[in-house]
Amino acid sequence: MISDSVQYTEQCNQYSFIPPVSGRYRFEITDMVSGVQVHINVLNQAGGMVENASYVSKGGGVTIDNMIVGEVYTIQIIQENSYGSYELGIGYQKESVTLTTNKISDTMQYVEQRNVYLFVPQSDDGYSFIISNMVSGMKVNIEIYNEGGECVDEVSYGVENEHGLDIEKMVRGETYTIYVTQYDGEGAYSLTINRLKQE
Repeated sequence: MISDSVQYTEQCNQYSFIPPVSGRYRFEITDMVSGVQVHINVLNQAGGMVENASYVSKGGGVTIDNMIVGEVYTIQIIQENSYGSYELGIGYQKESVTLTTNKISDTMQYVEQRNVYLFVPQSDDGYSFIISNMVSGMKVNIEIYNEGGECVDEVSYGVENEHGLDIEKMVRGETYTIYVTQYDGEGAYSLTINRLKQE
């Protein structure tokens, strides 16, 4: 969390940021005086524009996919409307987790957070991927990709408690990537993977 302020027209505050893990990050104005709006720029190491947003107030920000570990990025907060203090929060990409059991518990802590899991089926059967233990009103999305980078299945409209998706056939020994992404609300959740019953 960075606490700072804009005190004059078009003031530009700059911050350097080095991702500790490649992946998705969010830069959000988590607190700001009412009526103040800023512009956000995110520049890569070469000075190229990665993402930007105008007239950002409290709760607004930018989400960036595929930030590169070790690269130096520049975050610019530029005054656009009125003056005052603000807080800039950063949502970090977590390390990918290789699943060694059929259940994992995790958390969503910021808007559009994406948690990454690697799953290797032990058979060519189908599997279910179920989300549970979320607080009331919380929802997530699920995407599953094969080793070739193709989307095998997804739910993009918000998964509720005790729901998820089924994949009828998976390839034994292949590594699948599971993305669980924040859709509505924040908090803890569990992901459970079970082999589908064969008829």
